[in-house]
Amino acid sequence: MVLFIEEEALPATFGLLAGPGNEAVLHERAVAVLRALAAHREPPGDAFAHPLGFVYLPLLRMPDATLRLHIWHDDGDARRLGDDEISAMHDHTWNMTSYVICGELRNVIVDVVEDAAAPTHRVFEIHGRGEVDEIRPTETIVRIVGTHEDKVSSGQTYQMGSDLIHCTRPGSGVVATLVAARRTSKRVERALGPVGLRGYRSTRQVCRPRRVAAAAAAVLEALGAF
Repeated sequence: MVLFIEEEALPATFGLLAGPGNEAVLHERAVAVLRALAAHREPPGDAFAHPLGFVYLPLLRMPDATLRLHIWHDDGDARRLGDDEISAMHDHTWNMTSYVICGELRNVIVDVVEDAAAPTHRVFEIHGRGEVDEIRPTETIVRIVGTHEDKVSSGQTYQMGSDLIHCTRPGSGVVATLVAARRTSKRVERALGPVGLRGYRSTRQVCRPRRVAAAAAAVLEALGAF
């Protein structure tokens, strides 16, 4: 049996994301993971097409934390949110530290206030049950009162707190991040959606190994590390 990568490499990589100044080593670890994927080695978990447009691949699962890889790669099969779904503006149940392996991202932080008179959005709860996400409308309607944008590029690390409503916009070309997520006491993720939208269920689309390998190869090509 061929190991995905060295047994201790993934926990060590998670630890590196917890501290500053580790970008050079993180880059080496990320390239090792990408090469294993491009070589069709079986990863630790199933990848799926995330509704926000990227390939989501869990690399390491712990009781209150995960290490994962996100790849935005326009291969024609990217999952996109439709007009009859929630928006891309959301928060998390975990605090996130992310290293940008390749490309550029813009994180748009959204400030809202409750406003029943002139709302722009309704708050929805996202309840995950296995491969199904149940999207539930709440009674809370809000108005967006401001935004601010942070841009991060290849080689940089950024953090995102669990309570920040935001959306992440990838730049052109291939974009990839290595993400360490640590659970908080908050148990329900939220998203903003149309005021009149009803609740619905969304089934996660598992990515076939060939698509994962192609996405990893695209990142390596963009890095000149194939």
